[in-house]
Order: sequence, then structure tokens, then C-alpha cells
Amino acid sequence: MLEEETKACAACKEEKDLDDFYKKGRGKDNVCKKCRLAEKKEWYKNNKEKQKARVSKYRKENREKVLKRKSEYRKKNRKLLAKKQREYIKNNPLAKERGTLLNKKWKQENPEKERAHRKKYYQKNKEKIKARQKKYYQENPEKARLHCHRRRALLLEATTEYFTHEELLDFWNKNEINYNECFYCEREMPEGPEHIDHYYPLSKGGPHERANLRPSCAHCNLTKSAKEPETFMEELKNGL
Repeated sequence: MLEEETKACAACKEEKDLDDFYKKGRGKDNVCKKCRLAEKKEWYKNNKEKQKARVSKYRKENREKVLKRKSEYRKKNRKLLAKKQREYIKNNPLAKERGTLLNKKWKQENPEKERAHRKKYYQKNKEKIKARQKKYYQENPEKARLHCHRRRALLLEATTEYFTHEELLDFWNKNEINYNECFYCEREMPEGPEHIDHYYPLSKGGPHERANLRPSCAHCNLTKSAKEPETFMEELKNGL
């Protein structure tokens, strides 16, 4: 006897393929998937608060089990979840702004947890992070120099101002400092400053601020080192 390939839904009375029905226990469900979904939605609509209370109670009583299941699901579907999140943020511009604000607020309220999280992430991904930094600095040497200057200033507890490379160039333009020539020997640098020098050295109390930075050729910066600018300029004048 040939098995039937279609049957009528007990709810909508339509003739449908067997694949449109759920398999239920030993027998088969007589209501199609579409109608079952509509029934569930209607039931949830009429029992919303009751269902929420039931789910909340279950989560409280089985917290470890729920967290473990969530963790396993995230690990298994990491790429899919990341893709969905990107699509959601792309279609909802305010979501990114809200997420950034919430993340910033959490970091401010939980500095110890944030530091621990960053440290743990760095230890776990050390080689990947170093490789990414190396590639970024090779492609953006001017930004790498500023980062190193700022880090050294912080270590020396000098007054530190945050700014981008573009903002520094704009500052020099406004103050008529030509960054295509060395501030000290006036040698031309067509591709931009070879080095960025602290006019008053950090080691002698100079701040890491745009007003204290000058475009320099490599020779002048390395020769000047931690000398006072007046002393170095006098040496240049005397050909030393």
C-alpha cells in the first residue's frame, strides 16, 4: 500500500504535503506547522504574564544550567550571532550609539572588572594582537610615533594632550610651522616629518602637547636628544 504524500490540516482544512506537518510521538500531528505556530502565538498573547513568570522562575532555579546552555550556544554559533549583530546595527543606527554609551557606563562603574577582562583577553590573544599592531604601525608610521610619544609621556607623568596626527598637522599649519622641512636645520622632507620632536624634552619637564612638538629630520632629532632647544640651536649655529 502506497503511503499518502498529502493530508488535510484539521485546523485550516487545506490539503498539504506531509513535510508541512510536525511528527508527534508515535503518530502524526493533524494540524499543519503554520496553524500550530498561529496557535502558539495566540496562546502566548493570552498568557503573556503567566509565561514570563514561569520562565523567570525556571531561570532563577536553574541559573547554572541556563548560563551553560547560553555559553555553549554562543560558542557554537559565534559567526552567525556576530553577523546578525552587524546587520542589526547597520539597520538601526541608534543601536550602536546606545550600545557604546552602555558599554562606556559599565566600564566607568566596573574599572577593576574591565582591567581584568582586558588583561585576560590580551593573555589569550597576545600573538594575534602583536601581529595586528605591527601591521597597523607599518601601514601608519606617523600614528605609531605619536602613540610611542604619548606612552612615554604617561610613563614620565608629563602633561599629556590627546590628539591625532591630522590634528597635529592642522595645528602646525595654523601656526605657520612647515612640516615638510626640519624645524631645526630646515632640510626639506617632501614626504612629511621623518621624526616628531619634543621641543622641550619630556625628561626635563616638557609636556606632550601640540605646542611642544616640532617636525624634525632623523639626524636633528637623534642629535638633539634631551638637550634644551636653545643649547641645540646654538650648536647647530656653530656647526657642532
